Amino acid sequence: MRKIAICLITLMIIIFPCYSAVSDEVQLEIKAYKLGGKEEFIELTITDALSGSLNIVEGTSDVSTTNQARLDISDYIEDFLGRLPSDETTSDLYGGILFSYRLDGNLPGNYDIDITLSSFKKDGGSDIVNAYFGLVNENVIFNGTSKTESAGGFSISRVDEANDDEWGVTSGEIKASLHTGVSITSPAGAGKTTDDIWIARGAVYSIISSGEYEAASNGEYISTVTVTITTS
Repeated sequence: MRKIAICLITLMIIIFPCYSAVSDEVQLEIKAYKLGGKEEFIELTITDALSGSLNIVEGTSDVSTTNQARLDISDYIEDFLGRLPSDETTSDLYGGILFSYRLDGNLPGNYDIDITLSSFKKDGGSDIVNAYFGLVNENVIFNGTSKTESAGGFSISRVDEANDDEWGVTSGEIKASLHTGVSITSPAGAGKTTDDIWIARGAVYSIISSGEYEAASNGEYISTVTVTITTS
């Protein structure tokens, strides 16, 4: 069989294990994320979107360490296979969502979110399966007010620049590059941090070349994903 996996490399991934049990009783699991906990902070969280479990991808919260985790999409491959587009936008396409990101913090500034994704390359081999990747479901908000403005007058907005790339197609060793941005501004006379936690969310989806997948030899194929946050 062909086994497809996504390797995620991020500046910050937080561990949030999920446990389940089988019994004669019906069990309901309720999840909630507590944001912040520090005087000044920026956090990046990558969430598995494959099974709907909303599990945070295994990693570490140490921002100084680059970390790697894996998503195995073998059991969901039919959701991703299709014909690769070449010049269409995400609004015209349908694909499976791989993972979502959440960037949150309490410091104003401009934050660039760059995601690079490689083609699926056979582990230990040279065979390649190309894929289309795109950004969807992007939104920004303050946690307390559920609006783009905090009670203290801070505001958050997406940064739409002419050179922003929200979709891309791999071609052999050429990676797909996705880019988006968010800006948090403070009112005159405000302190160093916001009075409310701001949140920027989005998701990455993919279409994997069905023709190249069917023609590929058996083995494990891996796409390497790098998520980078820069601030100014």
